[in-house]
Amino acid sequence: MSLFSRLFNIIHGLFGGFVSQVEEQNPAAVFEATIQQQKQQYQKLKKASASIVFLRDKTQSELYEKEKELEQVSMELEYAVQNDMDEAALQLIEVQDSLSERVASLRYELTSVGQQAEQAIQSLQEFQNSIKGLMREKEKAISELASIEAQERIKGQLSELSTDADLTALNNVRTSIQKRKASLKIDEELSETSTEKQLREIRSNIGAVKNHSRLQELKRQMGSQTTGEDVQDRLRVYKQQKKEIL
Repeated sequence: MSLFSRLFNIIHGLFGGFVSQVEEQNPAAVFEATIQQQKQQYQKLKKASASIVFLRDKTQSELYEKEKELEQVSMELEYAVQNDMDEAALQLIEVQDSLSERVASLRYELTSVGQQAEQAIQSLQEFQNSIKGLMREKEKAISELASIEAQERIKGQLSELSTDADLTALNNVRTSIQKRKASLKIDEELSETSTEKQLREIRSNIGAVKNHSRLQELKRQMGSQTTGEDVQDRLRVYKQQKKEIL
């Protein structure tokens, strides 16, 4: 293979790939080009078919005229024979033979050209159906392509969505709320006066004494002996534990 042949094949391959890519990206244009090409072929076939149909009609018309002439000559010949008009009869016989041959020839031609006309018309109908089919296929393909492109766009948009950022933002809001609650709690504790603290402590101690009293009562009811000193000791232990906790 020569260098020019190889270069031509490379260019042809690159150009062919480019054309294929363009065709894939523009299916409507490809369909339309094919439809237009089919329409051009249809017009050529229609023109040729018109010539065949014209020849068929012309042959049929001539056949009709010649058959009428033959019928007329046959009647004249019969009249001439019946009236002993021999010379006229001889001439009419020659005309009759000539017309008979022409009629036979026209009938054969009409059969042949009639078949050609039928085939041409059938081909035109097939071309029409083919063009209509391509137009329907074009509409369907474009509709399907539009649907596919819409689905691809939606899929791409969904794939770009991420809930991580939203969850992070929500967690940040929750943390911020908790921190603000804690800050308010600290402010409340700092703003509490010493008197309020003492009152709170008294209430707490009274509650503890009540609990120990209830315990003493329960033990007494159960036959246990618990002295006042034990209650005081337990109260001191409870206060000591509470101070250590604070």
